[in-house]
Order: sequence, then C-alpha cells, then structure tokens
Amino acid sequence: MSGLALAAVALGGAVAGLGAWLFVAAAHGAAIPTRLAGRHPALPARRIVLLLAVAVLAGAVTRAPALSLVIAAVGYVTFDAGRGPSVPAVTRLGEAVATWTEAVRDGLGAGRHLRAALVASCDRPPDELAEALGRLAVRLDTMSVPDALRALRAEVSHPALGPVATALDVAYQRGAGDLTRLMASQVETTRADVARLRDQHALRAKHRRSMTLLLVLFAASITVVLAVSPAFFAPYRTLTGQLVLAALGAAVVGAVHSLARMSQPDLPPDFFTPEVP
Repeated sequence: MSGLALAAVALGGAVAGLGAWLFVAAAHGAAIPTRLAGRHPALPARRIVLLLAVAVLAGAVTRAPALSLVIAAVGYVTFDAGRGPSVPAVTRLGEAVATWTEAVRDGLGAGRHLRAALVASCDRPPDELAEALGRLAVRLDTMSVPDALRALRAEVSHPALGPVATALDVAYQRGAGDLTRLMASQVETTRADVARLRDQHALRAKHRRSMTLLLVLFAASITVVLAVSPAFFAPYRTLTGQLVLAALGAAVVGAVHSLARMSQPDLPPDFFTPEVP
C-alpha cells in the first residue's frame, strides 16, 4: 500500500474515531467542548446524533472522510448559532422588567413603603414575569426584602433586573434620598436598551438571510452531486484531495460562523451576578 493510501486510511480512521467519540459523548448527555460555545456548554444529544448520522452517510457514499468532517463542522456551527436566548425573547423580558419597575415606582410614589410597593407590583405582573413575581409575593411574606430580591434576581436571567434589584436592596438597608426618581430613571434606561437591541436585531437581518442562503446552497450542491454523479468525488479520495476538500470546508465553516456572529447583536452586559440567598 502506498504512502498516500496509508495516509488516507489514517485520516479516515481519525475522522471515524472522532465521530464515535462525539456519538458516545452525546448519547451519555456529556458536554461537547468547543470554543464556539456561547452561553450553553452542550448541544442537545438528538441533534448531535442526527448530525453525525448525516455526516457519516455522506462520507460513506462518497468514500471521502474529509466530507464527513466538513458536514459535521458546518452543522455544528449552524446549531451552535441557534443556541442561547433569542433577541426577541430578551427584548420581551426586558420590557416586562421595565413594566414591573414602573409598578414599583408607582407604589413608592403613592406613599407605600418598599415591601408594600413590591407586594403591590406583583398583583398585575407582565406575562413574562407572572410566575417569578408570584413567587416573589410569597417570599415577601416569609423572607426579608433583600433576600427576596436576590432570589428574584437569581430566578430571572436578564441584565436589566440587576440594577433594579441592587438599588432596591441598598435602599432598604441604607435608605435612599429619592427612590421613586431612581426607579423612574431605571425604567427609562431599560426601555432605551430594549429599543436599541430590537433595532440592532432588525438591522442585522441581512446577515441572517446571507447565512441561510449559504447553507441552502451548500446543502443543495452536496445533495445534487451525490444524486447525479457520486463519481465526482473520486479525485477527492486521495490524500491531496482530502486536504483540498478540508480547506474548502474550512472556508465554508468560517463564512457560516462569521455570518452567525454578525447576525446576532451583543446582548447588554450583566454587571450584577445573581446570588441565591
């Protein structure tokens, strides 16, 4: 057997071994380590299994192990881009936080003390915060205001809630000169951040369309070539062909990853770490 053939066999074995490791890790629910992972460390096991099945099938039909690796990488980057909280969900929750903060401000403006204002703000909660504020109302009967606010902050993952909860915590323990005015400024800031994020998301729609078009063209080209002329991949079965195929795939993966990054605006930073009391 020639050196090129041995190298091709070694490359195929490496790809198969990597695929087997990913399959076993996914089947056991283990986290798949990656530098591309954002807020969540692992992809759903079903998606990993489906992706590996498609990649292995394509590699078996074409007898090109590098193609399996390329398809797996493109699929992984695509799935990874769709993880984490969606921008519309974040903006809806941010608007709900602003509405709740406004209710707290109104309660304080009506002359209620802080605990009473918080309890009153839970009477008509926004839909996105209905369950969390229901539990806050229960906690306020048995817990101190700071502990109840910390529990709410740990339960609701949104950066707009951190400054509000911290300000109310400090005001309860040390007092505040004009808490009503402070809450009003928090309402304005939160709604301005929500509007800015919504506008950025709409402006980046062209990047999402470009990524979708690139993925459709990539999948369609591979499918058509496999259906019409599987022999097209014959030149790519050598070691040189495998390297060329891997380089082309790396370019596609890089383009998809870049478009995915550009299509999602950066979420507001969260400077207040949630703490469970």
